[in-house]
Amino acid sequence: MTALNSGVEARPPWWPVIAVIGVSLASLALAVLPLSGVTSPTEPLLIGGYVLGAIIAVGLMTVYRALKAQRRSKIFRPSPLRDRLTMTFTLLGVLGGLTCAFLLATEMAKGT
Repeated sequence: MTALNSGVEARPPWWPVIAVIGVSLASLALAVLPLSGVTSPTEPLLIGGYVLGAIIAVGLMTVYRALKAQRRSKIFRPSPLRDRLTMTFTLLGVLGGLTCAFLLATEMAKGT
């Protein structure tokens, strides 16, 4: 007997939301470290920030939305908080990823 048939309310899972938050914060941290002068911008650091923010965060949001769509039924209860958290942190992750991509392109253009 599944949760959909047992009378238990089905809600979207938390794990993709938490993963998106973690990945997005890591991407933002990798973007802010070179900008604040804590570290010099290095290619692996910036590539890591880009991959985390622009690729993995978006992928995790896609997984969250797919799991949410899969669980729809008459007893499904949407969770606006999870939806907002996922969207907000995905956008922050993409911002961090794009910042890392810009810094990487700048460093490559300098030839250093």
